[in-house]
Amino acid sequence: MIERARGFGLPEADIANAKEFLEHAEWGLCFEVLVDQLYEHAIPIDKDFLSLANEAMAEMKINPVEYKFLNELIRSDL
Repeated sequence: MIERARGFGLPEADIANAKEFLEHAEWGLCFEVLVDQLYEHAIPIDKDFLSLANEAMAEMKINPVEYKFLNELIRSDL
């Protein structure tokens, strides 16, 4: 997900923060940085990324309603 977020244009500072959380096994915080910052920067995502996010939420037992805002970022032309 980190590399996909980078490909969409997430700033390197946010990528570095997500990687730092990942390196310390803080999966939820890594996920939160990625999706929150994609939203904050209004960076469009594709349906494949949303699928990855949904899989990650299922694995981490995160209620997907908390991140329903990701649907606002989907662009079909990506």
